[in-house]
Amino acid sequence: MGAHRGLIMVLLALVWWLAGGSWGPGAAVASSSRANNVNKPRRAVNQPAATVQDKSGPETSTSKSAAPFQNQTTIATNEGRELLSLEPQDLLHSAREQAHQGQLEQSGQSLLRFINLFPAHPQYGQAFLELGKVQSRLGQREVAIQCYQLATQFSSQPQVVGGARFHLYTLDFYRQLEQGDPLKAFQHYLTRVVNLRELDQGTAGAREELQSTLARAWEAITPSLAESFADNPQAIEDVLKLWEQHPVAWRPWPVALFLGKLLHSKGLNTAAQEFLESVLELGHGPQRQEARRYLADIYWEQRDFARLEKSLQQWQQEGGPLSPECLARLGWAQLATGRPSEAVESLQKALQLAQVAQCPEYWSALAQACQQSGHQWPENLAWQEVLGQNLPTAATAKLRQQLARYYLLQGDYGQAAQLYQQLTDGQTNNPATPVGTALEALCHLKAGQFPQAQQAFQALAQSNEHLWQELARIHLQGLNRQVAKSYKNF
Repeated sequence: MGAHRGLIMVLLALVWWLAGGSWGPGAAVASSSRANNVNKPRRAVNQPAATVQDKSGPETSTSKSAAPFQNQTTIATNEGRELLSLEPQDLLHSAREQAHQGQLEQSGQSLLRFINLFPAHPQYGQAFLELGKVQSRLGQREVAIQCYQLATQFSSQPQVVGGARFHLYTLDFYRQLEQGDPLKAFQHYLTRVVNLRELDQGTAGAREELQSTLARAWEAITPSLAESFADNPQAIEDVLKLWEQHPVAWRPWPVALFLGKLLHSKGLNTAAQEFLESVLELGHGPQRQEARRYLADIYWEQRDFARLEKSLQQWQQEGGPLSPECLARLGWAQLATGRPSEAVESLQKALQLAQVAQCPEYWSALAQACQQSGHQWPENLAWQEVLGQNLPTAATAKLRQQLARYYLLQGDYGQAAQLYQQLTDGQTNNPATPVGTALEALCHLKAGQFPQAQQAFQALAQSNEHLWQELARIHLQGLNRQVAKSYKNF
């Protein structure tokens, strides 16, 4: 115990020197008498000790010389003129009130008095813990570390020991953050904190600091994550492990949103979806809206139309009108989930805007929705203008196919025949060509366009498959007579 006391005195002197304070006469007397019984009266230099007097009777010479009550002592003020009687709990309460009010130097002085005067008190280690917090707030990091170390040595209370270790780990993390790799510093810190069982046993006061430190750690590593993800796949695994270790209650949801977007940009949609959905569930308003927007992209790419529709509808309810692209995607989702009438309305709104006028997949969806719902094609939407643009062959082929089917079911056989003809032009090696040619020929026939039908069936007769050859032969027999008759009448 003597060695510990010597260490304490050296550290306390260092603490007070760094904090800019000075030892008062009372503190000096208390320091010189620490080896004596804590309950014996202290005397200031050249001054008799004051004692607690019994207020129920008159003052006597006996009462002046009586020993103080147990766990109570007397100290001199810095002026050396007036003596105060203080109990240990008075000093601790005063120190805490001063710290709460931002009077850090005064709080440190009160804690130092307590430590000097009451080494056998049950809250002796707690006093070192609180002194460490005060010194940390004063910017005296190294002194604070020493106080936390003493708190772990002089306390048997798990929550005090756990709190001191937590603050030690936190200060050590900030020191490593300044000196080395932020990701490694974060990994080391989080592993130590997660394994600190005492932190969950009553160190509730540390939670705010823990949350702040974890947020600072993510802030330190996120700027380099985008570059790390591109050059070092292992960095992705390291960050995902960090997130798994992170206490759920203190996870920073802006970071989850950032990671979700970053993973999505790298094509890792499964992992990105998990992050973004967690933000959707636990994040705040603006974060939820942004997460929903990226989730809509993922659901669209996955063709998960049920989730896409739900996400876009919630977006509409919480964030207002949808963009033209999202409106078109909502229409496609409504079509896929069996509500073609609603799909027509959504797609028509989207296609009236120039931003999506060149997206044939949305036009195809509108044609399909009109076909399934029995709606007429919107007069203010001209598909010919879309097909006249320089669009990818596969996209325009799909659009022509959907439109031809729509006009076929509407009974507009001439329009359908024209679209089927456009589909088969230049597609002689396409396996789907005979089907398109047959549909073209039949539509011309239904429209009364016999020469065009004859020409289409003649092209179909050149097919290598017997089925199409036989179909063409049967229809050409009647068509040849019909065409000859029409020419004769002409």
